[in-house]
Amino acid sequence: MNWSYTRDARALKRLADRQIEKREPLAVTHVEKGLILPWLNARSDGNPSSGLGGVLDAEGRFISQSRYEGDWLVNGGAYEYARDSVETMEGQVLYLGPFFPHWGHFLVDLVNRLWVVSERSDYRGWKVAYTSLNGGRIDGVFREFFALLGVSPDDLIPVDRPTRFGSVLVPEPAHLPNAYYSREFLGMFRRVARAACAGVEVAPRRNIYLTRTHHADAARKESGEMAIQRWFGRNGFEVISPESLSLVDQIRTVNSAATIACVNGSIPLNMVFVLGDTEYVVLNKTSMPHGNCDTFRQMTGVTVTYVDAYREPLGQPRWLGAGPFLLVVSEQLRSFFRDRKMIVPGKVAAAVSRDGETMRFIARFGIMRPLKASVRRLARVFGRRAVPG
Repeated sequence: MNWSYTRDARALKRLADRQIEKREPLAVTHVEKGLILPWLNARSDGNPSSGLGGVLDAEGRFISQSRYEGDWLVNGGAYEYARDSVETMEGQVLYLGPFFPHWGHFLVDLVNRLWVVSERSDYRGWKVAYTSLNGGRIDGVFREFFALLGVSPDDLIPVDRPTRFGSVLVPEPAHLPNAYYSREFLGMFRRVARAACAGVEVAPRRNIYLTRTHHADAARKESGEMAIQRWFGRNGFEVISPESLSLVDQIRTVNSAATIACVNGSIPLNMVFVLGDTEYVVLNKTSMPHGNCDTFRQMTGVTVTYVDAYREPLGQPRWLGAGPFLLVVSEQLRSFFRDRKMIVPGKVAAAVSRDGETMRFIARFGIMRPLKASVRRLARVFGRRAVPG
C-alpha cells in the first residue's frame, strides 16, 4: 500500500497493521424444522441499519449463529409473530440473511454466508432463503453474482412472512467488517471472477477511470469529481461508468486494466474480483478512513495507492456513506500525476478550480440545502395550523 499522497498516513498505517485474517475453521449449523423470521426494523427512527429476525429452531429458540453484527448493519433476534400465519415449505435451504440493493454492502455484509456454496460441494444445489429490508427482490447484477457462483435464480427464496423449512443451514459469516476475514470469503469471489472470465482473454493492459458522475446517489451528495475525471482522461485513462455494465463486464473490465483509478467508496471494493496484477489508485473523498476498502486490500493483495482528493469546508461527514463530499484537484493529486510522469494540472489553475468548487459546494450544501429543509419544516408547521380544529 502506498499512502505517500495522503495527509494522515498514520490512520492508513493503523488500518494496514491490523491482523484480522481468521484462520479457524468456519462453523455450519443445521437446524431441523428451522423457522426463518423476516426482517423487522428494530429502530424507532426508521433507520434501516438494525433489525430483528433470523432463524429459530423447532422449539422456538433463536439460533445465535443467524445473528449478524457488522459495523453498520445489525440483524438478529426473535420477536412475537402470529403462529397461525406461519408458512411451511419442504426441503433444505441455506440461510443468507437480509438483502437490500446496495452494491458495497452486498459485497461487505450480505453474501458472507455464501462461502459454503463455493467451498463445500455437498451444499451446492441447495436453495438460498433471504429476507428483505424493503420488500425488494434479488435482481440485476445481484442475481448475476448468484448465477456466477452456481446458484440458479429459481433457487432464490424471499422470506416475507415467518416460514418453516424442512432444514435450515446457517453458515458462520466468512467476514465481519473491520473484525475479520477468511480465506473462504476471498475464495468465493475468486470463483465468481473465474466464471465471469472463462474463455476470455483479460490480460491487464488498459488504464481505466471508473466514474461516479452518472450515479444517482453521487449526484445527491458529491461534488467536483468531473474536474478530476477530465485530468485522468487527459492522461489516457478510459472513463467508464460501472453501473452501466453487467457484472460479467465489470469483472472483465477490472481484470483487463493495468491501473484503475476511482473515488473511494463502493467502486474499489470490486478489487475482490481481480485475478491478476491490476493496481488501484483510490481517491479519498474524506479524511475518514475506509476500513472495508483496506480489509479488501489486505485480503486480495492488490496494490493500492491512496490519494487525497478532497476538501471538507463543512467538516467531516457523520459517517462514510453520509456526505456531502467535495472532490478537488488537490496538491496530492498533482504530485501523483507528476511522479507518474503524466500531464500535471497547473498550480494556479488547480487552485482556482479548488476555490471555485469549494464556493459552489458551500452554496449548495451549506446554504441552499439547509434553507430548503427549513422552508419545508415551516410549511409543515403552518400547514398543520391551517387545518381547522
